[in-house]
Amino acid sequence: MDEVILGIDIGGTKILTGLVASDGRVIDRIKEKTDPDAAPEMSMNQIAASVHSLLNKNGLSIQELKGVAAGCPGPLDFSRGMIPQTPNLNWTGFEIRQALSDKLQCPVFLDNDANMAALGEYCYGEGKGCKHLLYMTISTGIGGGIILDGEVYRGTDGGAGEFGHMVVNPFGPNCRCGGTGCLEAVASGTALARDAQILIDEGKGQGIAKCCMNQPVTARAVGEAARQGDEDALDLIKRASMYLGMALSSLVNVFNPEKIVLGGGVAIGMQDLLLGSLRSYIKEHVFSLHQKKLGVEITSMGEEGVLLGCAAAVFNNRILLGKECERT
Repeated sequence: MDEVILGIDIGGTKILTGLVASDGRVIDRIKEKTDPDAAPEMSMNQIAASVHSLLNKNGLSIQELKGVAAGCPGPLDFSRGMIPQTPNLNWTGFEIRQALSDKLQCPVFLDNDANMAALGEYCYGEGKGCKHLLYMTISTGIGGGIILDGEVYRGTDGGAGEFGHMVVNPFGPNCRCGGTGCLEAVASGTALARDAQILIDEGKGQGIAKCCMNQPVTARAVGEAARQGDEDALDLIKRASMYLGMALSSLVNVFNPEKIVLGGGVAIGMQDLLLGSLRSYIKEHVFSLHQKKLGVEITSMGEEGVLLGCAAAVFNNRILLGKECERT
């Protein structure tokens, strides 16, 4: 059997565990829903159960793996493997790297999930061959990963790339991080669902309500209603697209990347509704110099970008450098 790593993608609403080969093939995977309000110890137990189930199914043991890596929501203190605070999980102050290593009884390489996804794109996906890449995930929340000159950029303590907490509307709604008007508070899947529910409560958004079929309002329902021509849904997506365009244009003017890759459930599920308008907005709001080589794409990895980032980290001796990834 080929050399294989175990990757763990820990999200606000799901845990995705996978076995990945060095060429980027996801051999097998298990996806489970999680409770964002659960204590972190409970989630560690769930992760361990998922890992053992996946290994048993494939006739493997931890010792036979090339390595184990995980991506978790940030901000993450990279050097300590600790989450000082996180808006979408009840894990403040949790030393997640040590907890995972203890639970799985092996060393675990840990990074911010968006950093892992950016690395996956850089080594295996839409960003392959790019030295300067920005990755934004638009899902339950909004996060980001930065590749500069072939290296993951983490900042002083590992907290760089929190794109979701750029303030794009200082008079906007409160964000779970404690701020006001953050990108995550106005353009994430959670924000779309919240604003749609407000419309429905006001007697509007009936096309969205119809798509919900008496279930809780979701961003997916907003997208379905928009495709059916519902004006309220189209307006919600237009507004979210504007805020996303504002943030991405600012990032382009700061970093001058070769490519922006968008991932996450909202970006993937609404690419037909978002991508064209985002490209147009960015083109209108960045310097012409920054447009010359810039590409804006949706991930081709689906929801497996973090798993592939885990593979890149492990197969390159846990050194996240461009020259190492090019050998993959």
